[in-house]
Amino acid sequence: WAMLQGRDVLSGQFDVIVCDGFVGNVLLKFAEAVGEIMLQILREELPQGWRGSVGTAFLKPNLRRIKQRVDHAEHGGGLLLGVDGICIISHGSSQAPSIFNAVRLAKEAVDHQVLDRIRSQYREAAVAVVDGAASAQANGDESMD
Repeated sequence: WAMLQGRDVLSGQFDVIVCDGFVGNVLLKFAEAVGEIMLQILREELPQGWRGSVGTAFLKPNLRRIKQRVDHAEHGGGLLLGVDGICIISHGSSQAPSIFNAVRLAKEAVDHQVLDRIRSQYREAAVAVVDGAASAQANGDESMD
């Protein structure tokens, strides 16, 4: 794990960001807004008329991939941790494709035993902390108090 700076949030170097619900919601809304604004800027800045049509035709595959990467409907939502089960949280304005992808994501989480893996990792981490504290106490390390 590593500490995260605000500039790192959208860098792609983190698979998971752990934060409280308020901060997580702000981050999600901000990321969505950035994607929507970038797509709007592209629409506004691409030339109009026949030149724009020709240029856009060449860019269309790239623009489609960009849209897929930033469109919340493509992902369906995210795993909501802290509940005893698989829970996907989706955008409030989700339409059918987004709900379909949220259900797909939930199925993938079940198929890949995500909940069991999280529980196992949590238990291993808890045991390591307890063992470390017991070892430090046995060695007289007062910094663990």
